[in-house]
Amino acid sequence: MQGSISEQVWLHQMMLEPIYRFSYGHYPDFDTWQNDLGLKIAFAKTTLSLEAVRLDRDVESLEADQTRYACHSWLSYPLGRGCYLTLKAGWGEQDWWVNPTGFIVDTTDTITSYYGANLSLPVSENLALNVYYQMGYEQHHWRYLGNIGLNLEY
Repeated sequence: MQGSISEQVWLHQMMLEPIYRFSYGHYPDFDTWQNDLGLKIAFAKTTLSLEAVRLDRDVESLEADQTRYACHSWLSYPLGRGCYLTLKAGWGEQDWWVNPTGFIVDTTDTITSYYGANLSLPVSENLALNVYYQMGYEQHHWRYLGNIGLNLEY
């Protein structure tokens, strides 16, 4: 289950949008509650988002409950004709969380920081192809992640 609350405020040509997002998940071995608090700033064509995340995980094993914190930032710029380039960075404990687009990120390695880039290309009016590449830092080693996906907006 996911939900969000946000309201845009305009200051001259700058848009400010406070963000509050929450999600709850029930899985065979654990339940999760995630709260995201952030701010989106748009000026001209550029959008900057900054968010802090708290994730509570109730694990079925005794004494295994966890609270984790992370922060994320995104800088997005339109390239024209519906194409967007987004640069992303994040810090904190990020082995399991729900990203702002609603996808669950579930890895076995806890990365402490990541830097990524996403290119979004329109396929049709409601469909976009996303190409994402990320470098994550974990225990003195760089970890690499790439994915290609289709996003449907309705």
